[in-house]
Amino acid sequence: MTGDERHLPARDAGPERRLARDVIDSRFTLGQIFFAAIFVAFALSLVQNAAVRTISNLAALLALTGMVVDSARNGRKAKNAVVERFGIAEARGISSYAFMRSFLPRRFRRPPPKVNRGDPLR
Repeated sequence: MTGDERHLPARDAGPERRLARDVIDSRFTLGQIFFAAIFVAFALSLVQNAAVRTISNLAALLALTGMVVDSARNGRKAKNAVVERFGIAEARGISSYAFMRSFLPRRFRRPPPKVNRGDPLR
């Protein structure tokens, strides 16, 4: 839970995974607000007005599409950072790892973020 490298599972261990986590954690992602947006869209879809329901459904679809595009872009940035620092051989699986991490709100990410938003990467 603390993010100590000695106690991480194999899925999260290694300097290349640490760099991918830092790339994602140092930026704002749409996944951080996605669940709140979906909750609001769900609440609005219960309204009896057809126009409000239609708009809320379109907003939910737009939020989902935006989150997937943003996560894919962030996954690619994390993979490029790993390739630049460690080489192509170490970048296997990094983009999907970063893609999934960027879906989660910051407080639910495990191991917890070690960098603040906007911090430069080490």
